[in-house]
Parts: sequence; C-alpha cells; structure tokens
Amino acid sequence: MKSKDIKPGTLYGYSEDRAHIYRYSAVIVLSTDLYMISRFGQHEITKAPAGSRPQKGRGYQNTIGMLMVYLHVIDTVSVAKVRQQVSVEDALMGMQGQRGRTRNIMDPDNPERILGQYRMLTSSAYLHGDYQELTARLDDAARKRQELADDRENIRKRQVAERNALADRLDKLAMTGYHAATYESPGSMISFRVGDLEQLLEATEWALENGYIL
Repeated sequence: MKSKDIKPGTLYGYSEDRAHIYRYSAVIVLSTDLYMISRFGQHEITKAPAGSRPQKGRGYQNTIGMLMVYLHVIDTVSVAKVRQQVSVEDALMGMQGQRGRTRNIMDPDNPERILGQYRMLTSSAYLHGDYQELTARLDDAARKRQELADDRENIRKRQVAERNALADRLDKLAMTGYHAATYESPGSMISFRVGDLEQLLEATEWALENGYIL
C-alpha cells in the first residue's frame, strides 16, 4: 500500500514477504505521523523530523515509522477490546525506554492474556489491504488447492484399484507380483517381466491359432 492510502483504525493485512504470502498478520495503524526510536541511550521515541522517511534501524540509523498495533488475537471480541484501549499516547508511553519493554496490550478481563503489541510500521509496502478480504482470498485459494489435491488423490486411488484388478487376473495365469501398494502412484503403464511377457504372448498366440480369439 501507499502511505497516502493508509487509514488509521482500519484492520490491515501485514506481511514483510511480498512474493509468497500464505498468511497475513492483522495490524491497526494508529496514526500516519512518523515517529523515531533512537538506537542508542534510552531508546527514546519522538516525533520524526520533517522530511523523514520510514526505515528499519540498522547500524547507526534510527528506526522511523508509523505507530501500529500488531494483533496476537484476531477474534471479533478481542479486536474490539484492543480498539477500545489503544491510543497514540498509550503507544508512546509503552514504547518509551529500553527497547519498549511495556509495549504489550493486555486483555482488561484477563491480565495474563496479551491481545497485541505496539510496534513501528517501517514500510507501507508491508500493508497489503483489508485484513478480512485478504484472509478470505487466502482461505479460498487454500480451499481450491485442497480440492485439486483431493481430485488427484482420487485419481491415484482409482489407478491403484484398476491396476490391482488387472493384477488379480494375472494371478490366475500364474503371473504374480503386479499388484500396486495403496501408497503408490502406478499410472497407466505396467512393466512386465520378460518371462511373464513371453508366457502371455505364447498363450495369446495359441488362442489365436486355435480360434479362441477372433
């Protein structure tokens, strides 16, 4: 997403992987203002200087980004609880000091349960759109992949059954060892041993010569 399209309070799908996304995390951006966390000293968080751009702190660089909530629990009730208690002011207090030790957002009804965490959004490209829509697409894609896998498995099982039905008939001709295991993918080809192939051909030729096969 572009920074200008971000709306505070919206539940967005978050992923730092832009190529292969199999799951989105849920985040809420609190403000589109940029803040800066110093990499040195007390790791103070302050308003970023004018003209700053979001960035992850590396080396001597400070971390610059938007304030957001990274949700740990995403059910409707938990998200509502988070919305009710988060604020820019609370985020600044929680992220202030030694690496933001108090940035956790707790469940007001269960002091031991963490609902989310204040973090910095260091690139708008990590947001991919509405969380519910994105998750629905992933779920639909996963369902289609499962349906395709189920179809392939049904075809494989049918091939095993067909192969073993033929192998049963070969057993009656004293040609054994052609059954497929339940876990195999036998395909449409059977490799005959030379001796069995000779026996089958001799039997077929005899049947032709004696008029048993028209």
